[in-house]
Amino acid sequence: MTRKLYERGYTKQQVLSLYRLIDWVLAMSKEMELAFEEKLLAYEKETSMLHITSAERIGIEKGQTSLIIRMLKRRWGAMDPELEVRLSRLSLAQLESLGETLMDFRDPSDLQRWLDDNAN
Repeated sequence: MTRKLYERGYTKQQVLSLYRLIDWVLAMSKEMELAFEEKLLAYEKETSMLHITSAERIGIEKGQTSLIIRMLKRRWGAMDPELEVRLSRLSLAQLESLGETLMDFRDPSDLQRWLDDNAN
């Protein structure tokens, strides 16, 4: 239903208002709420990603790469230029994955291992 509302041009605020009414009339179980939220987030992510131009994607990738490099340099000091080059070649999905695991790294060898395992 949510997908159809979005496809028919309803705004996010209109969809939320409709769901407030539905919630007031009919309560979902916790399991149904979680399943609905998961599908809604996936749909919103899917549709918002479709509207990103290649130039915007490149800008996002450069920004994330820059942030990750700055964080690593602050944590460990100077960085091997080869690691910087490898980081700059990561896709947006790879950068997001790296960002989620970055704080678990103990030293640069952990980063090297991650790149060996995850970079194309």
